Amino acid sequence: MYFVRPNERKVKTMKNIKKILALVLAIMSIMTIAIPAFAESGTVDTSHGATPYGTVNYYSGYNTTASNSGLTKKGTLSNTSSVNVTPVNAHWYSFVKNGTTYYVMRQYVRVAGREWEIFYGTTELNLGSNNRYVRYLQQDLKTLGYLSGNVDGKYGSATRTAVRNFQTDQGLGVDGISGPLTKNALYNEAH
Repeated sequence: MYFVRPNERKVKTMKNIKKILALVLAIMSIMTIAIPAFAESGTVDTSHGATPYGTVNYYSGYNTTASNSGLTKKGTLSNTSSVNVTPVNAHWYSFVKNGTTYYVMRQYVRVAGREWEIFYGTTELNLGSNNRYVRYLQQDLKTLGYLSGNVDGKYGSATRTAVRNFQTDQGLGVDGISGPLTKNALYNEAH
């Protein structure tokens, strides 16, 4: 009769677990590559855009920023239009119209669970930022009691301190930068 010592049994068990984990990871990798992003139902929302309750442009291409610089405009979508969108990157959605794929900035399409994109925009807000999205962020920080200064649309040291305090209370990484996690948490607390 052959007996396996306890240490040998542990080694064999660990090797088998590693093989199984490697197989699971390989399958998950293949599934990630093979499964395309799913379209989500969205509504055009220009309530916080440059032209409130107007139209939003869509393009034949996109870039890695929330900018339409160098892109070719192909048409417009009216406020409150329903559109099925697919995430492309942090700043753009794609949608199909008459068999052609077009691109629209995410900050103009309201998708359930990501309403903060409409309100605070998709770009990172940080010290030196100066725009309408900072103004909305400051207003919500003030409403929640984190900011006592002016709501002026300028991301200064008082706004950064308010964001840091909010991040601390929410258990987020404390860096004073308003990225997606901070914006999502702030929107959920304030709205």
